[in-house]
Amino acid sequence: MSAVDVKKHTQVGFKLISGCIASGVLYWVIDSLIDVHIYHEGDLLSQLISPSSHEIFMRFATICLFISTAFAGFSFARRKAFDRALREAEERYLSVVENIGVGISVLNPEMEIVSLNNQMKKWFPDIDVSKKPVCYESFNCPPRKDICSYCPTCKTLTDGQIHEAITDTPAGDEIRNYRIISSPIKNTEGKVIGAVEIAEDITERKKAEEQIKDASLQWQITFDAIKDGIFIADSNGKILRCNKAFANFVNSAANEIVGRTCHEVMHGTADFMNGCPFITAKDTRHREVTELKAGNKCLYVTVDPILNDSREVISFVHAISDITERKQSEEVLRKSEERFRSLAENISEVFWFTELNPERTLYLSPAFERIWGVPAEEVYRNPRLWVDFIHIDDRQRINDEFEAFISSKGMAPFSVEYRIKRQDGEIRWIHDRGTFIPNREGPSYRLAGIAEDITGQKKAEETLRKSEENLKLYQALINQSNDSVEVLDPETGHFLNVNNRTCADLGYSREELLSMRVFDIDPTVKPSDYPEVIGELRRTGGSIWTGVHLRKDGSTFPVEVSLKLVQLDRSYLVAVARDITERKQVQESLQRTTHTLQSVIKASPAAIVMLNPEGKVMIWNQTAERIFGWKAEEVIGNYNPIVPQEKQDEFKKFMARLLQGESFTDMELKRRRKDNTLIDISLSTAPVYDTEGRIIGIMAMIADISHRKKMEEQLFQITHDWEDTFNTITDMITVHDKDFNIIHANKAAEKILGLPFLDVSPTKCYRFYHGTEGPPEGCPSCECLKTGISSVNEIYEPHLKMFIEIRAIPRFDSRNNLTGLIHVVRDITERRKLEDQLRQSQKMEAVGQLAGGISHDFNNILTAIIGYSTILKMKMGKDDPLKINLDQILAASEKGANLTQSLLAFSRQQLSNPEALNLDEIIRNVENLLLRVIGEDIELKIRTGEARDLTVMADHVQMDQVLINLCTNARDAMPDGGVLTIETGTRDMGQEFMTAYGYGTPGTYAVISVSDTGTGMDEKIRGRIFEPFFTTKEVGKGTGLGLAIVYGIIKQHNGYITCDSRPGKGSTFSIYLPISKLAVTETHPDEMPEFESQTATILLAEDEVSVRALTKQILENFGYSIIEAADGEEALKKFIENRDRIDMTILDVIMPKMNGKEVYDRIMKIRPDIKALLTSGYPADFIQKQEIIRQGINFMAKPVSPAGLLKKVKEVLAT
Repeated sequence: MSAVDVKKHTQVGFKLISGCIASGVLYWVIDSLIDVHIYHEGDLLSQLISPSSHEIFMRFATICLFISTAFAGFSFARRKAFDRALREAEERYLSVVENIGVGISVLNPEMEIVSLNNQMKKWFPDIDVSKKPVCYESFNCPPRKDICSYCPTCKTLTDGQIHEAITDTPAGDEIRNYRIISSPIKNTEGKVIGAVEIAEDITERKKAEEQIKDASLQWQITFDAIKDGIFIADSNGKILRCNKAFANFVNSAANEIVGRTCHEVMHGTADFMNGCPFITAKDTRHREVTELKAGNKCLYVTVDPILNDSREVISFVHAISDITERKQSEEVLRKSEERFRSLAENISEVFWFTELNPERTLYLSPAFERIWGVPAEEVYRNPRLWVDFIHIDDRQRINDEFEAFISSKGMAPFSVEYRIKRQDGEIRWIHDRGTFIPNREGPSYRLAGIAEDITGQKKAEETLRKSEENLKLYQALINQSNDSVEVLDPETGHFLNVNNRTCADLGYSREELLSMRVFDIDPTVKPSDYPEVIGELRRTGGSIWTGVHLRKDGSTFPVEVSLKLVQLDRSYLVAVARDITERKQVQESLQRTTHTLQSVIKASPAAIVMLNPEGKVMIWNQTAERIFGWKAEEVIGNYNPIVPQEKQDEFKKFMARLLQGESFTDMELKRRRKDNTLIDISLSTAPVYDTEGRIIGIMAMIADISHRKKMEEQLFQITHDWEDTFNTITDMITVHDKDFNIIHANKAAEKILGLPFLDVSPTKCYRFYHGTEGPPEGCPSCECLKTGISSVNEIYEPHLKMFIEIRAIPRFDSRNNLTGLIHVVRDITERRKLEDQLRQSQKMEAVGQLAGGISHDFNNILTAIIGYSTILKMKMGKDDPLKINLDQILAASEKGANLTQSLLAFSRQQLSNPEALNLDEIIRNVENLLLRVIGEDIELKIRTGEARDLTVMADHVQMDQVLINLCTNARDAMPDGGVLTIETGTRDMGQEFMTAYGYGTPGTYAVISVSDTGTGMDEKIRGRIFEPFFTTKEVGKGTGLGLAIVYGIIKQHNGYITCDSRPGKGSTFSIYLPISKLAVTETHPDEMPEFESQTATILLAEDEVSVRALTKQILENFGYSIIEAADGEEALKKFIENRDRIDMTILDVIMPKMNGKEVYDRIMKIRPDIKALLTSGYPADFIQKQEIIRQGINFMAKPVSPAGLLKKVKEVLAT
């Protein structure tokens, strides 16, 4: 309890005792009235002044006991208050020291650390105070070997004063700034026995100060952007700075204004003008506002003094605004409001003004809303609303009196008292008076009146009545006093009466005390000073003072004595004395605790603020001044200034909860500084109780966390980004501890492994990943936890039914101790499929390269055979017997060409000739051939989708081959006969298909299904059926190329083929081909052109002699002139020699010395208009992959017939 609280309780006690004495006097008068009027014992005057001795004794004893009892209750309450205050102060002190947001350490004279609070332990967790470490070694990293030069504690231990310093303390790789305050610890003799060192980390604040410098430039830009003219002057009126608006206002440049006095610049005078607001503001130290006329303009001028900490004026801010338009509007408004404002809006009573016909309310003063609790606007809308608020018991009476008043037209008085019931339920008493005002402008009448709130007066009357009824009860309580009550003769100091407590305290009997004087028990009162004391009491009526009483055994004890002169038939001095030995002890202890607590509050780097229940500031320490900008003298006694205006309602609700006993810790709020900026704070607050458990205030500890909030926001963003990234990764990522428990998992792991959401800490990883009760053999996690090195492994996990790649990455703490691992698992099933497909493709490519090499040479041979045979056949007659032999040669050549095409097809290197074909038509064309292939033991069923458009882009020869190969395989799978079904239709390929097979493109496809009822295949065989040379047939009965060729042809058509088969259940091959929107192409066989003599000259470059000779012969037979070349260099040379007469070139792509493409490029540079045709025995897609020809160049693959050659040459020459 503070000195203020002690004084407050003393005043309350004095008032209580004074009231008791006043009640005693009232009792004396009432008892005299009873004796006169009931017992008829003389007149009233005699009973008041000189009652019988018995009456005097009884009345006097009653009054003394009354006062003694009241004093006893007050003493007991105060003693409990001091005890509780001491305990609360000690608890608050320890709570503040341990929980304050700054570091506090205690050092002995040898600079050894004796103790640390919680904050210091957080900063320096490695310090063991039991070992008494030296501060300059422990508080620096690396440790110092000598005392810091700036050390305030060293100075404090030397001179016993408080010292402060700002440090640059090394902390590893950075320098931390601390603000250190050192206070001495002294013994009872004043000797310094230690020091308290309070440290605040101000590193972030130092950085903020650097930012302030950058803000200065922004301030000047803002200053110049203000449209009002503003200048800053010193205390003598010399202009220090002005903005552009002011310079424009006085028609001068800013550099011409600065340094001159304001009166010289603005008024052209040598001194200040009379009534200048600058002088007034300098005297009052408050803002001065004035309005000036400048021609036709009205100017609004403000002068704001700027004060230093001593409230001395150091400069002024002078602002000028043009308010001409506003003043004109205000003048019109002022005239309309002038009649009522001075009277109606400044009285506490309600001034009302109403009209009767029609009935309407003309005016209600602002006091109406305060008293009735509703806005005046509601009465304006409903003139009879005031009657609804009248108490139900008074409403009829008031209504009758009001009607009588109206009926008399003011002749009957209207002055009534009634009760109203507000909307919040509160009852108030109203004294309402009204008068009649005739309306000169018409027949209606107006009423005016005043309604006064007399609730307080009524309550006072009720209180007095109740006090008289309880008088006897108060008199009975006085008789139980536990204080020493003494009645003395004010003239001599003799004891006239004492109570039992007096005898017990002093050790005398009642008879002994009645024979003694006050000087015998109070050594501080001298007989010579006694008349002066009595004289003072006669002037003041009473006093309270502290002294000592002397017991009979000679011992003394401190007392607090309340003295009162009572004037009855004579003067009596009534003294009520209380033993205050315990209180003295409590006060001394409380003073020591209070002094310590005040020192901590003053030096605390956290803002400590205490509010009373009304919200006014009682405590405001130096840190609060620094954080919020207000000095203590500006806020103490005023309402809490730091709550923003928009948060006032919220703050009131918060105060209400605190006043109900709630406490709050580490609340984060926005609060206002003096410069109106908002800062983030951390608030811990709790109610403060008095000794009787009543809340007397709110204590708050506030820390500026603006910088921390910025850091938290950055940390949140980083964490949020990390979480998003962590959960976006499609790999399964789990974090494990050293015991294989999953402590964190991303969404992919939760979904795939089926982990319980947000509850994975007790889950063993091997249960979810492997479905086992322990780590499996070769577990990479075990290896990682054992060695602390990352490990990678690829396995097929049957529990997950997938191939997985496992990466185990160790996790370490800040001390490099292994704490667990990060487990990254990737589903590589698809990759394994792709790898298998790649190996298959590589096999096909190898075979294709072999087939391509064979086809080059073989096609050259076939070209010569087919060409010469065709020429020979053309020269024979129709009946020539050798013509049959030539037909056999041509048929054999065609079979050789088909064999080459087969080899190229399964390796996907055959150049197909896609046309728009109907699937059903393809099947119908090959149906008869299929019947001969499968034999009579097998039933062929064909189901076509004729009602649907099944047009695809396909090579009809290759599609025939696909159907023949599939039907041949089906026949071999049904040695005992069966059913072979060919079906066409359409199917939609979606995600389900692509997931099942690992490939595909979404869309609608035309489908051919070939199904048999044969032996079927197991999964192992089914996985290899498309591999070249893989067969399950006996040696000599199969080559292993049939399905490989089918696979190659379908892939070349941008399609897909699947196989569904089970042992004993037959097989179904499904071919998916993209649907085409083109019309079906009609095909016609090549025919020999009719003979026409040609005159074109052709350069023929071919390294194969037989092919070159054949080509020359064919072309020359049809009139073409041929220039031959055996290689590329010869071809280029001959073209240069005959450039003007050559019309076309036929170039073999693959030739010695220079290939056909290089020859073509060189020729095109010489003659860009030359016609060209490239030929090759290699397939076209192989040529394109090698970039030997590009799109747009005419190309013809070998072998080629004479008709085809002539047709192509004619076509090239015609373009």
